[in-house]
Amino acid sequence: MELLFSGYFSSVTAGYFSSVTPRYSVTLRYRINMQSQNDSHAKYDYMSANTVSVIMPTYNRPERLQRALTHLQAQHDPDWEALVVDDGDGRGYDMALSLRDVGDERIRAFRNTGKQQVDARNTAIVQASGSIIAWLDDDDWWEHPDHVALLKQTLQEPGLAHVHGWVVREHAEVDDNPRETREVFNLPATADSLQQDNTLLTSSIAYPKTFHQELGLLDRSLNGYFDWDWIVRVLAAGYPLKTIDILSVCYLMHGNNGSAQVHNPRRVRDFTAFRDKHNLDIIIKSHDAVLQENHPATATPN
Repeated sequence: MELLFSGYFSSVTAGYFSSVTPRYSVTLRYRINMQSQNDSHAKYDYMSANTVSVIMPTYNRPERLQRALTHLQAQHDPDWEALVVDDGDGRGYDMALSLRDVGDERIRAFRNTGKQQVDARNTAIVQASGSIIAWLDDDDWWEHPDHVALLKQTLQEPGLAHVHGWVVREHAEVDDNPRETREVFNLPATADSLQQDNTLLTSSIAYPKTFHQELGLLDRSLNGYFDWDWIVRVLAAGYPLKTIDILSVCYLMHGNNGSAQVHNPRRVRDFTAFRDKHNLDIIIKSHDAVLQENHPATATPN
């Protein structure tokens, strides 16, 4: 099976992707083995015209991945598929397979044969069978049980949907119980404001898969800022921003995620490339800094 995506893309994975033509169009070739029900790549037998394909890159944190998948399985609308792409040591791949092996064929597992998270996400996007793409990082989760249903309702007409949520901070365990605090993350966003600050949580974003046919895949040269870049590209193409005014996304803030490492030299390099690509007059900030600038909130223990 072949799909043709036009727009920016660089070769990701031998055997899945191959670059052609100097005008940045690429032919994306992928294989799906349907011979066995236990095949980690095989599509779920029943999917509707608006199945939500949940893009889930993972890197060496299977316990957090399990939490994300467990919350996804609790959605009232069962018409989704999870595409887990392991970018690490394989434990995430094994975790996804363990859930598939006990009967949930909506969970599909792949290994990332490219490099880093953007290649993993692009691998999942190309493999996606649904008409709606939704992003969910392995350390985040969706708490509202109608999250999937509301994405479908909101995207009956094309646009870039996003959902409000919380910034969640984990603290030292007390009596063997981890403690967390939360701050509501429901900042206003418009096409203009998103030229200055990214006030959307990565795991809140959803849109029609056809956007990739028009705009290309995620820009792998902007590893730390692929999400903001995609937001700017979609809105620049004239599509509306669609806010789903509920609290659902739990965005985990910890020392290993990108927002906490905002001044890491590699992340600064990615930010500079993103800023220059779109000719923006902006400074680098974390989600935490953006939150505190807009409306400082009181963190509450959960």
